[in-house]
Amino acid sequence: MKWSFLVACYNCSKYISQCLDSLRVQSESDWEAIVVDDLSTDDSIEKVESFVSRDQRIKLVKLAENRGYGGALAEAVKHASGQFCGIVDGDDWLVPDAARTVGQRYDEEPGFDFTWSKAYTASERGFVSDKWEAGSDTSDLFKNWANAYSHWRTFRTSLREQIQIVDPSIPCAVDKDMALRLDEVGNGRFIDQRLYVYRKRQTNLTALLRYQQVFYHGIAME
Repeated sequence: MKWSFLVACYNCSKYISQCLDSLRVQSESDWEAIVVDDLSTDDSIEKVESFVSRDQRIKLVKLAENRGYGGALAEAVKHASGQFCGIVDGDDWLVPDAARTVGQRYDEEPGFDFTWSKAYTASERGFVSDKWEAGSDTSDLFKNWANAYSHWRTFRTSLREQIQIVDPSIPCAVDKDMALRLDEVGNGRFIDQRLYVYRKRQTNLTALLRYQQVFYHGIAME
């Protein structure tokens, strides 16, 4: 199998269908989706189960306790069986050629181990903008941490044999911590294309934990 899409889901009922639909219409068909529900209190599980019943490539893992974003993502990494992993949050979505585009880069340039790309942003209602800019080098983590190592984030699944890719104990800045971990053992490549749509929600993790995120970012940099 080529791709494992890692989907952390917590109370994403309004958005999870769009997320999973974007995976099903990928031009690359050799994939699985590992959806980890972090003890949602809405009907997210029911929405995901309806997809599982229609598409055997989609798998649902239900956590018995709420572990936070890092915990859910770490659980998804454990279940991945694809050659490459790509992170798709439950309220976001991929552009149709995302997996094929990045997969071809991995095939053509075997010397790198993880990637990130440009992304679109979307409002809570789904209005899409191209305002998001990403850093083209992991060194940007030390200069422009908010946009460096942006969506769409992917990595070779084999790296989990060398490092703990996702720290399940930190509640935010998980992506920045992960970038530093990956950079310690592998080579990264920036894909200069918009392959992902990041939804800015008024109540999402980024908005709710803005100041805590800065704090945990400082820990990741130590």
